[in-house]
Amino acid sequence: MSYDGFISYSHAADGELAPALQEALQRLAKPWYRRRALAVFRDETGLSVDPNLWGAIATALEDADWFVLLTSPQAAGSTWVNREIEHWISRHGTDRILPVVTAGTWRWDPATGDFTDDSDAVPDALRGAFSHEPRHLDLQWAREESQLNLRNGRFRDAAAELAAPMHGRTKDEIEGEDVRQHRRTIRLAWAAAGALALLAIAAVMSAVFAVRNADRADQRRIEAEAQRLVAQSGANLSEPDLAFLLAAHADRLDSSLDTQGALLSSLASRPEFRERLRVGVPVASVGLSVEADLLALGTESGDVLLYEFSSGEQVGAADGVLGNEVSDLVLHGDGDDLRIVAADIVSIVVLDAGGEVQLTRTDPDGDPFFSLAVDAASGRVAAGTGLGKVLVWDETEVTPSVEIEAHAGGELTAVDGVAWASEGDLISAGRDGAVRRWDLSDASEPVWELDHRETEPGQYVNSLATIGTDRLVTGGSGGLVQFWDASTGEPAGPGAVPTHSAAVRQVVATGAAPDDGSVASVAEDGTLVYWNDRTGFPFSPIPVHQGIATGVAWDPADPQVGATVGQDGSALILDYGPSSRVPLASVSRDWSEPSGAVLSPDGARLAVAQGTSLVLTDADSPDPEGPSVEVSDIVEQVRFTPDGRAVVAGLSDGTIVTWDGSGDGGLQVVDAHQGAVTQLAISPDGTTVASGAVPLDSASGADSTVRLWTMGEGGALTPSDELAVPPAAFGLEFIGDGAQLAVGGQGAFALADLETGEVRRAELEFEATRALAASPDGSTLAVALGDGSVRIFGVDSLRERGTPLRHPARVTGAAFDPTGKVLITVAADGGIRWWDVEGRRPLAPAFMAHPAGGSASLSSAGDLAVTTVLTGDRVALWPLAVDDWIERGCRRHGRNLTRDEAQRFGVADEAQVCPT
Repeated sequence: MSYDGFISYSHAADGELAPALQEALQRLAKPWYRRRALAVFRDETGLSVDPNLWGAIATALEDADWFVLLTSPQAAGSTWVNREIEHWISRHGTDRILPVVTAGTWRWDPATGDFTDDSDAVPDALRGAFSHEPRHLDLQWAREESQLNLRNGRFRDAAAELAAPMHGRTKDEIEGEDVRQHRRTIRLAWAAAGALALLAIAAVMSAVFAVRNADRADQRRIEAEAQRLVAQSGANLSEPDLAFLLAAHADRLDSSLDTQGALLSSLASRPEFRERLRVGVPVASVGLSVEADLLALGTESGDVLLYEFSSGEQVGAADGVLGNEVSDLVLHGDGDDLRIVAADIVSIVVLDAGGEVQLTRTDPDGDPFFSLAVDAASGRVAAGTGLGKVLVWDETEVTPSVEIEAHAGGELTAVDGVAWASEGDLISAGRDGAVRRWDLSDASEPVWELDHRETEPGQYVNSLATIGTDRLVTGGSGGLVQFWDASTGEPAGPGAVPTHSAAVRQVVATGAAPDDGSVASVAEDGTLVYWNDRTGFPFSPIPVHQGIATGVAWDPADPQVGATVGQDGSALILDYGPSSRVPLASVSRDWSEPSGAVLSPDGARLAVAQGTSLVLTDADSPDPEGPSVEVSDIVEQVRFTPDGRAVVAGLSDGTIVTWDGSGDGGLQVVDAHQGAVTQLAISPDGTTVASGAVPLDSASGADSTVRLWTMGEGGALTPSDELAVPPAAFGLEFIGDGAQLAVGGQGAFALADLETGEVRRAELEFEATRALAASPDGSTLAVALGDGSVRIFGVDSLRERGTPLRHPARVTGAAFDPTGKVLITVAADGGIRWWDVEGRRPLAPAFMAHPAGGSASLSSAGDLAVTTVLTGDRVALWPLAVDDWIERGCRRHGRNLTRDEAQRFGVADEAQVCPT
């Protein structure tokens, strides 16, 4: 197919503008008999599923007559946009490139014959490409428009200017032709309708009703299918990857608040499932060290793969270091002395943290190795063999120092488990059903012996581990986990509790308190179970792998993190730490008690207040060491100017500062109030700043004053007006186009009409506002209160609408999403929540982004929100777009539905959710 135009753009920057522009080009001056005036390619409408994505794009580029470039700083930095430009120029040159600037700076330097260095909207592929200044279309204003279609005169004029060269006509001709075609279409339609009206009215009416009913029936069917998947997602929250995929399929069918809630719920469920690493081959063993930030995986093919535990990124590999399945793997030591001890049936190798082999051990008699344990205190290594022996090596030796005939007993009996006990003793388990403790100073006879087959007939111990000095846990081939007194070998707890439905592969101590699950076990049924070693009772099984779970690892020094591996070729990272409920957020740490953070209107920049300093940084990679400035006192409030070039901050000493990020020279200061500036807002056009403060005599309960300032060149503020408002609290927001100002207060909030000076009040009884949020259309105001409630008011009537939203803790921040249908709130418990405003219901459980007890802040811009808490060390960035949720869910779980799952849940014919 040939195209009149190819639209190249950044999804993040122009995901709404690009489809609107495509539709306008296709409809403008369209003859009645044609489907569209121009054939315009855009990736989301022109591409089908294709394994060769770039090949499909390149074909479209070669088949297009004009290249429409929607350029912005995000597009300029996009690898795909630059690649498309390079391909176009190599085939067509620059004469048919139509630049459309949607954000940023686009400036030509006649002296150099190229774009200026500060032109951040110019992609690298265009620099040096033009011999003279190209004419461009400025559409930066379109980002503020809610109606981007041909009914918008300004947008229609811009579309006509862009369509003219593609039609080979002038803009006036295009607009005239559009009017003529519109009139001709109307005339033809009326003529046809008049000629056929009497003959076909019954058929037309019947057809209309049939189509309408068919459409309604089809829509009801789609909605029902989506609701069915939503319900199935909710029923499978114990398997977060399955719940996520079902919710994503539902949202694809019929995106709604219900499907969005299901997606959020699936991402909020089982918060400890931080990430699933897809290795691609079966994984047989795992070890980790939180201090070293290292996760080591042993594969069935004999490789040891190394990953950063914190990021999940692979950092190294020892390919083929063992010739067979890496059946056991232990990380030992710390810092520069960290060692990886790995074993297959032939050898035991010791690797350094980079995967280099330090030494290799084998059995002098050639016996195969079946089990491995490393003594954390001494570094000694113990191994059980397939012929019933236990060998012990000193930390750096390759010749065994101790050899025990542990389980032979006249028959060939493999030692499937070894564990180090207190006082340097060893405990071994063999396929003869026996578990024995050995004193290595005299190993002629065991210290004690128990027969596991008495409690689990016909079975033997697959794995064992010691907990502290007095507990032993065993995992059996029949699926039972049992606890014993490690000193005597006597049973401890209630005995065997049937929990796993298949053989236990590994048991480990987690380092957690018994009530929190001091033991973890994995089994061939794909489940993970936590146990209380004191009572011997399990927690509920948790599905972790499709098929056999082969290993589990925990660093006892940090009981909040662990990992499991399985034959499905994956490793699951577990995280029970304070940030465990943030699978949706990107968390930046190492901040110093940030009191607030705010996003620039385009979502590209981030301003963070911490103590008496302001930091400006990029939102996609926040840096605590970014450009900063010291101010005279604690920063109470901070806002970006609408153009994103500067920030305005209110301080505890009553001053307001304006900073352009250039250093002290760009700092403007004005004495504003007698008291801390707790309220701050900037009008949408950037000309007016409003501020409010807690007066020094705030105990009197008298009305406060909101001051209005005119912002001049360089950020200088000049006083312009004052408003008498309720006693100061928190919350100050311009509404709609800025003609009204919402002011939070003690016991009331107010709406001020800035044209007439009228101030209307709404009483809040004895509550104080903590935050205000205006809906995008300016019709609704959300008022967050100190009692944990959020009340919704109509702006025109100042009457409360519906019941309040209820939080378990004080609400300290609120913001509407771009649709106005969803309200995002953050509270003093550190949780961020999404709410269906119309239905007055939470869409999902809270995501815990921050420690509880601090004053959390919230700011949003477009499809992004940011939170901080004063007592913490992190800044959390939250995506608000469903596509971003799905992308993060895919990255977290790393899989699509299996064929069996897709058939079972009725989506076998649907496209996969995640990239393969």
